[in-house]
Amino acid sequence: MRKIVVCLKAVPEYVDKVSLVKGENKVKYESSGLFINESDEYALEQAVVLKKQYGSEISLITIGTLSSQNILYQGIAKGADRAIRVDAETIDPHITSKILTEVLKKMEYDLILTGVESRDYMASQVGVSLAVKLGIPFAYAVTNILTGEDQRKIKIIKELGGGLGQIMEVSLPALLCIQSGAVPRTYTSTQKILKARSKPVETVQFDNPGKEGEMKIVDIFLPKEKHKVEFIEGQPKEIAIKILGKIRQGL
Repeated sequence: MRKIVVCLKAVPEYVDKVSLVKGENKVKYESSGLFINESDEYALEQAVVLKKQYGSEISLITIGTLSSQNILYQGIAKGADRAIRVDAETIDPHITSKILTEVLKKMEYDLILTGVESRDYMASQVGVSLAVKLGIPFAYAVTNILTGEDQRKIKIIKELGGGLGQIMEVSLPALLCIQSGAVPRTYTSTQKILKARSKPVETVQFDNPGKEGEMKIVDIFLPKEKHKVEFIEGQPKEIAIKILGKIRQGL
């Protein structure tokens, strides 16, 4: 397992004043900054574990504007060797997987790791769609990667419903969608991140990623209030009388 590619997405940790940009398929918001999508970070941590076991080379790929480049430095600080930023914007998972496919076709890889979903759109489609487009085997919700003697295959444990697990053997090259919590996340010091900034990040231009598919943002809104919580105060007898009264009123 010489070469591992990890797909990362930059997402806001906290957003405020969310709105839809008029005439564009974009969401506008205020945020303190962009960070590695939590699910993707577990994929990165899994890659670092494999690097220590096999001496693998880790390449990172993200799609986004210059502001998303910071997550690549975070990834390098954690142990990645190479980073690529695709200069494009899209909310459509189909287009995202298409862009990643075009980039990965020009790269060597034995294993591609992604998260199971992004915290902003939660589509859970990119990893599987990417594997199909590349024509390689894949597994979703992987919780563990087992070492083996045959370097052309790996054994994995994937999560099933009802708390069950399944052991599978997968031929390489392959794509694995790593489940959140599969491996512990590590702390990265500011010093390591500053040092990582001295390493070059390759930029790939993708001016025409293709026409957006069926996914279009129609509106952004907060959930409508369905229930209200009322705190009843007073002495136990008073509280009991008030509660009984509300029960009689059907509230």
